[in-house]
Amino acid sequence: MKDFVFIYKMEKEISREEEISLMEELPLWRKERTGKMKNHEARLQSLMAGILLSFSLRKLTGAEISDQSFIQNEKGLFYAYQSGADKIYFNLSHAGQYVTAAFSDSSIGIDVECKNDKDFRITNRMMAAEDRQYIAEDQARFREVWTMKESFLKCLTLGISIPLNSFSSDFCQEPYVIAGENENLSFFRNKVLSKGYDLQGVNYNTFTARIPGEDYCISICSSKSNLILDIVTVKVLV
Repeated sequence: MKDFVFIYKMEKEISREEEISLMEELPLWRKERTGKMKNHEARLQSLMAGILLSFSLRKLTGAEISDQSFIQNEKGLFYAYQSGADKIYFNLSHAGQYVTAAFSDSSIGIDVECKNDKDFRITNRMMAAEDRQYIAEDQARFREVWTMKESFLKCLTLGISIPLNSFSSDFCQEPYVIAGENENLSFFRNKVLSKGYDLQGVNYNTFTARIPGEDYCISICSSKSNLILDIVTVKVLV
């Protein structure tokens, strides 16, 4: 299958009544996770990421979503959806106003970020020397590096369970042409490099773009050599 990324920007206010109604549209595992969140902003982001997941899967499969079709790994993380003979891998991310969902026929990771690194404490404490050199004192570059690393870890379904300085990037920023209607997003490709973490001979690449006019960056990670990204901007989700 082609590799899809769905992006939705939350610009519509959601009332408590709408939130309760939308919660019923989530897959059961996502509903349980989101319902436990106390922070209002985080709960809405998680809710809309779940809605985007259901919306996207319906688009990709042409069918209603089944709770029994979601697959989780030994760590309890849901990472794929079984649609007939096809196994669709997915990953979600949200930050600020944006929620994103990535889909592929092999493991895929995605991350979107808008935060700054205050006084570059994370950069200086947690990043590899190559990362620090690339970031310097540029917050946009920090977001690039952070999302590249997060998307890689999410592609591995690891979370932040290995040191961020145990892998880096070649920072070659090779221009990468995407499919879809998002000509305004200029992606570049970088190769993940080991700085101690064993990549086990697998070639991982990250595909990164800054969202024009905003302090957001988005990265996708995959080990596919023939990745064909189709970026879909969802205008109306609810």
